[in-house]
Amino acid sequence: MEAFVENLTSTYWWASVVIVGLLISVFAAYVKSGIDSVFGRFSDVWKNRTEKKLARFEELVVTLAASESEKIKTLAQINANLLRALISMMLAVLTMTMLVSWPVNEYIRIIILLLGGFAILMLASALARISKADDLQKALSAAEKR
Repeated sequence: MEAFVENLTSTYWWASVVIVGLLISVFAAYVKSGIDSVFGRFSDVWKNRTEKKLARFEELVVTLAASESEKIKTLAQINANLLRALISMMLAVLTMTMLVSWPVNEYIRIIILLLGGFAILMLASALARISKADDLQKALSAAEKR
């Protein structure tokens, strides 16, 4: 505690704090414009992507509202995506069960890591399929309301 109080009374400490503060302020002023431009571009890309996705959704809704055969095809796509998601989840659970039951050996660790990666990949695939089926279901529901 005495060292802290001694530092507070030292002019050297105060001068170093002021100099470091000024350097940080100057550095922040130069970096701020770069950060603003990067996030501005990111925001524009995100906005364009969202607008394109909404336009594709509206186009799909119009197509589904106009054609009964497109509705049937979309229902088949929903079912296929959900079935593939279920298969991916089952493969992931089977792989994880197999990993838990295997003894840990230094020669088998690489195989265990590969199978763990496969299980994660299957779960990600299942989530992607479920998301796709959900998007198609939303479009189908919106088309039926029209």
